[in-house]
Amino acid sequence: MKEHVETLPFQAGVAVRDMTPREPIWMGGFSFRDRPFEAVRTPLFARALALTEASGDAGVVIVAMDHVGLSRELTREIEETCATRFGWDRQRLILFCSHTHSGPSSWPSVWMEGGAEEIAKVEAHNRWMVGQIVEAVGEALANRQPARLGFSQGLAGFGVNRRRARPGCRHFPGPVDQDIPVLRVVSAQGETKAIVFGYACHATSLADYDISGDWPGFACAAIGERHPGATAFFIPGCGADINPLPRLLPGREEALSRAYGGIMADAVELALTTDDSGQERELSGPLTVHHGVTELFYDQLPGEAEIAALQQHPDADMRRSGRDLLTRLHSPEGLPVSLEYPAWVIRIGELLWIALSGEVTVDYALTLKERHGWDTTWVSAYASPTEAYFPSHRVWREGGYEGGDCLLRSSHPSRFREDGETRILALMEGLISK
Repeated sequence: MKEHVETLPFQAGVAVRDMTPREPIWMGGFSFRDRPFEAVRTPLFARALALTEASGDAGVVIVAMDHVGLSRELTREIEETCATRFGWDRQRLILFCSHTHSGPSSWPSVWMEGGAEEIAKVEAHNRWMVGQIVEAVGEALANRQPARLGFSQGLAGFGVNRRRARPGCRHFPGPVDQDIPVLRVVSAQGETKAIVFGYACHATSLADYDISGDWPGFACAAIGERHPGATAFFIPGCGADINPLPRLLPGREEALSRAYGGIMADAVELALTTDDSGQERELSGPLTVHHGVTELFYDQLPGEAEIAALQQHPDADMRRSGRDLLTRLHSPEGLPVSLEYPAWVIRIGELLWIALSGEVTVDYALTLKERHGWDTTWVSAYASPTEAYFPSHRVWREGGYEGGDCLLRSSHPSRFREDGETRILALMEGLISK
């Protein structure tokens, strides 16, 4: 980007906090694990980026965390604490999780059977982690300095639609989103302060008992080495049905994970150098953020007999879910009939950045980019809370894990109704029209 003598259009502040668990606790992501983690392969971080217009009156704070996902309760606690301490509107704070399956659990009652002592350790880590995240937000807001922003896009191909990889499913269409959107934050002195990049693919190239950020963590480390003084932020895309493949090859797990991180770092480097137009796009204002919610309804609530049957299921996840659902069934509130679904739209000049909560299948990104422009639309997912899979119409009809089966394994009473995609896209169109 060319150097400017006029007032820069934005202010930006960056902060990083370590989120690595300080003692062995149970992990999240893979339900086969039957004990706490054993070692730390790479540390986990919370990275905060505060972006406002030059006046400082309008903007957004983005937090990118090496974490499988935050519960609704933890999300609300972070939002409310930041609002109280910093006066920052909770609707302009977006908490993204990389969805690494090599990090700690946020839902000990669902994902583990380690007893009260182990549950208490996870809950203590959650309290400490919340404090680290809040501190990062406060520091990023306090550190804001004049900045300019550039946007470009790259491509990478190691993300594969995993639904086709299952026996008897080769006939599935297998769409992917191979775009790598890149936002660069540059100081008044011309120094790169932050590199924010996205990709639609699960962080599941590792599946052992070691803590790590998986391939996104390796990518951030490699980008940081190439750009001293810059912080790399990974923001996942709509990759609920996308895996890095090949993966989990015995003896090759870490090598493959590092390789995917290196490929991503190379793709980001190319994007910073050139895109289809031959240059990085410099963004101007205004910077606006719109937040909204819709309601997604469960398809068919189970009765007590059905829930009791879950507790006899051979799968441990289903048994745990059955116990939780029975407790909720007998509570004063009963089983929920719906789930509140939040989303955001960030507009930075010509860039339209859409942030969807939860695990969203790839069709959402492809639809929204086709509607609003492939070159200037960025669709992210895994914004908190990260409580469920949200399938498209296509995946809902095909069924299977992402189509709704996964919800019964994580204390949801049933899958959502088929109109979920319609309701989410209507919410997004309403926010974009603002």
